[in-house]
Amino acid sequence: DDDDDDDGSRNNDDSTTRYGRPRNRRFGDEFEPHFAVPSRLADTPAELVEAVNDFHYAMMNDHPRNEFYRACLERAIVPGESIVLEIGTGSGLLAMLAASLGAKRVVALEASKSLAELARRNVAENETRFRRGVVQVVEKLSTDATRDDILSAVRAGRGTDDDDDRDATASDDQLLPDVVVSELFGTLLLGESALEYLRDALARLARPGARVVPPRGVQYAALVECPDIAAITSARDWGGFSLRHANVLQDTASVVFTKQYGFRFSSVASALLAPPVPVFEVDFNGGGATTIGGGSSRKRDRADESADDAETAESASSFDAAGGPALLFAAPAASEDDRAAAAAAAEGGGDDNDGDDHHPRARRLRLVAERSGVAHCVLVFWDVTIGVPRFDGTPPAAWERPDDPRIMSTDPERTRDNFARDMQWGQGIQLLEDLDAARDAAARDLHGALTRPPTPLRVTTGDDLALHVTFSSDSVVLQFELRNLAARRDPPGGGVK
Repeated sequence: DDDDDDDGSRNNDDSTTRYGRPRNRRFGDEFEPHFAVPSRLADTPAELVEAVNDFHYAMMNDHPRNEFYRACLERAIVPGESIVLEIGTGSGLLAMLAASLGAKRVVALEASKSLAELARRNVAENETRFRRGVVQVVEKLSTDATRDDILSAVRAGRGTDDDDDRDATASDDQLLPDVVVSELFGTLLLGESALEYLRDALARLARPGARVVPPRGVQYAALVECPDIAAITSARDWGGFSLRHANVLQDTASVVFTKQYGFRFSSVASALLAPPVPVFEVDFNGGGATTIGGGSSRKRDRADESADDAETAESASSFDAAGGPALLFAAPAASEDDRAAAAAAAEGGGDDNDGDDHHPRARRLRLVAERSGVAHCVLVFWDVTIGVPRFDGTPPAAWERPDDPRIMSTDPERTRDNFARDMQWGQGIQLLEDLDAARDAAARDLHGALTRPPTPLRVTTGDDLALHVTFSSDSVVLQFELRNLAARRDPPGGGVK
């Protein structure tokens, strides 16, 4: 349920898809003439078929996800009063959920022409579950939609006769959405630009104080030892032959989706060398963001994910306008102490945290190793929640039902029984190497360092570790660097260890 183009990508050049192929291709054209192609697919846009088979089926069949959104919408919607805006309707499922829970109107934005048509067909198929005409699918990217587009869709939607009479005299402000729902999460929490799309929609297309579903999320990172990952990401010598030069090409700079490696993280043996740490927290409902203290581990109690058949939440009884402004989240910036420590650890590398208020350049987290081993990778996953306090203690809004918190997570410990979620989102992995060893080698012999394979990063129980996180200019992409501070300390009596 995202506002992607037909191929599931918003930001590609218009002439190509996320798969690097020309747009406007028929699926049947992908095959030689003597191959059999079902007639239901032959003239369908190839990009749509690829996207639906790649991740939309997994997304729709993640039933705990669907139940989480049902619980969120049930709390946010005031039956007969709420007007809901969905950013990126995809199949139309969340829009239909909102309508079935009593929303007066639902405006479902979808950038893809093919997906918008699919959503309209699904809505028409299910209109016995809600009032006909309540859901209006608008074929536009949310950042291209205007206030007039939203108002026109709201007025076009049919409700009860009384609704229609009231709406005929309602002001424009009264007809703007008071609930905004989206599912714009990638393998990384902000990987689908959720922050930018929601900030824009709340500023231009919704009422002040609109309830955002889901309200908040946290991006986590964990330090992991996993020999199986090492076995598929590096070459071992064999039969007396050295293959070390192949390892010079090992990618330790990119966060990679586990699906790209072809496995589920929960299916391989692994061990946490240090507790997961929150990289940043996002409050999509507004009120800014919290910078989580350097490296504090995940100690806040995490709510249980809603069961498949959970329908326990009651509808909100009134619209709480005390939400946040359009500014949803100022991404985490390092404190003065963090910046000073980062500069010291980089041995004069300077302060690279000169991003703007919303997008930091970098931050540094402190960890302590709880077991010894080889740090093969950083594992990244996220939680999205409702009814859960922020890390700074700010309580959730009353409409979120703090007495019944819910969570949707990509933590591999929580997705063991959710194959669909691992195939849609899964987790991210960035391989690690001992960069201090690489720098020392370069200082001794720059030419030799360029052909030197990466050195495994080893940690010992009790080691003080620094996890340096670099953010892309839009906070969509993350990069990690781990340094073992214990290994860099001067030994007794001075000198360099």
